[in-house]
Amino acid sequence: MENPETDPTPKNQESIIFKVFNATDCYDRLEALKDIEDQDVLRKVAANDPDYFVRQTATEKITDHETLMQIALSDHDYYVRLAAVKNIKDEQTLAHIVVKSQEDYYLCKDALFKIKDNQILYDLLKKTTDTDIIKSVVENITDEDTLKIISREHEDFHVRSDALKKIFNQENLIEIALSDPDYYVRALAADRVTDQDVLKKLAHEDPDYYVRKKAVERIDQPRPLPASYSTTMILKCARSPSHILMTKHCCKNFCNRLQTLTFNRG
Repeated sequence: MENPETDPTPKNQESIIFKVFNATDCYDRLEALKDIEDQDVLRKVAANDPDYFVRQTATEKITDHETLMQIALSDHDYYVRLAAVKNIKDEQTLAHIVVKSQEDYYLCKDALFKIKDNQILYDLLKKTTDTDIIKSVVENITDEDTLKIISREHEDFHVRSDALKKIFNQENLIEIALSDPDYYVRALAADRVTDQDVLKKLAHEDPDYYVRKKAVERIDQPRPLPASYSTTMILKCARSPSHILMTKHCCKNFCNRLQTLTFNRG
């Protein structure tokens, strides 16, 4: 005699479906869900069951991406939405959820974690406005050429800075250090540049004291600088009265290095 719980006949399936939709105890409905694979039934349960865990369990068994996207965008419980995101494999669908759910940071972060296509992530930067979401988008980009474009073109210097932190190619860092319009971004780049000639150029020519300070701190000259260079550098540092405190610090750093170099020569 067949066990009614495992009997695959249509009659037993009808009783299981009836139980899913009508049992008053959520645990009975959960038990019935174990034997249901019918996507239409699962969609109805995920959309209508009053218990979040029953909806979550049904969502975990749904395979249709359109249905999962609607659940991710509309269910009022975070764990049901998360179950939908975890089941979605299409990265464009995940990107659409990020754009439409920016008020839900943690859901977006889970969706972004599953997006590996750097072009999709780059396109998201043009469609998202939440600063935390944008930061997470940049953090998930792995292609340095894409990061270079962001660090050179994005209008927000915070975003350019976040992209810069993931760039390791010296040519890219030098280009940013020499040309970014924002002093903070140039200073970040200068702090990671190793080319001594570039650092000397920044220390001598950058219009901002903070960038010059960073460059001076990075200079590690194997040969002493000409005396004329030190004079020029100090005059360069002292050009702006409004920066006098920082100027003193910058020049002090520079002079300390000159003294060290002179002492080493002796």
